[in-house]
Amino acid sequence: MINEDLWVSLLLRSKNDFNGFKHSLETMKLEVTLYMKTSIKTLKKHLNRIENAFNYPFSNGTLEGLNNKIKVIKRTAHGYRSFWHFKHRILVSFKLINQKDTPACLSKVV
Repeated sequence: MINEDLWVSLLLRSKNDFNGFKHSLETMKLEVTLYMKTSIKTLKKHLNRIENAFNYPFSNGTLEGLNNKIKVIKRTAHGYRSFWHFKHRILVSFKLINQKDTPACLSKVV
């Protein structure tokens, strides 16, 4: 019950109130499970980074999405013969080059 209260409190305060978030971490140390204590300790350890996430609108989500898309291309390709073909497949899928600019052997598979 206390774990759920702490979790709800952190979620509600995490929308845009860093000081409230920090206050929730400090006050909810009462009777929580060992796993929750470990989680609180980890959050406190990275508190300055969490504060930056509250203050700045930057995220690496876009980059993570690009990396994931490249990994999917690599996985479905089952290994290209040359790096050049792999690179062109990535560029075509991100629409950085036109499919017409690629060799005929690549345009069949795109």
